[in-house]
Amino acid sequence: MPVVTIRPGQLGAVIKRDAKVYRMSIEQGVRLAAQRVVSYLKSISPVYDGAFRAAWTVLKDSSGMAQVSNSAPHAGVIEAGARPHAVSAEGREAIREWVRKVVTRVSSLTGPGRGKQGPSRKSSRALTRAEAEGPLAWWVDEITEAIIRKLREKGQKGHWLVRDNLDKFVRWTGDSINERIAKYVTKVGAP
Repeated sequence: MPVVTIRPGQLGAVIKRDAKVYRMSIEQGVRLAAQRVVSYLKSISPVYDGAFRAAWTVLKDSSGMAQVSNSAPHAGVIEAGARPHAVSAEGREAIREWVRKVVTRVSSLTGPGRGKQGPSRKSSRALTRAEAEGPLAWWVDEITEAIIRKLREKGQKGHWLVRDNLDKFVRWTGDSINERIAKYVTKVGAP
């Protein structure tokens, strides 16, 4: 086992140096782990227009440590859901527009018996605005009203992307800090 000898006159300087380096190692470890967490959260985030996934970032807090954040206005609802609530006229229009974009119309049928296997990816497309306002307006309205009814009666279920992965994130942070400290210790020797 290696032995490190520190003279009494050098002890204060060594402690000060090591304390500074250990703090820097911890900060680096936390930042690296936070970047890994952001990458993971982006990979499991639900995507509609990409705004929520793109909003994951690593921020440096006032103490110099890293903080994982999502600045999307709807981040809290995606994470924790929402209690039952009324939907405003603006909310109704936003849901209707979402339905128009997400619901697909089969433009050609495939498979034996003209579509018994269902539409293929190539055979479906989003509704045009003209379709959603014209011949298929009843369908878009029906789906929109069903979503609004569910929000009013049951609310919205959360995805719990952060909460359900906290143990993993804590483990990654500890591993990352330990790696940074081990790198320092092997470079200069144990105090």
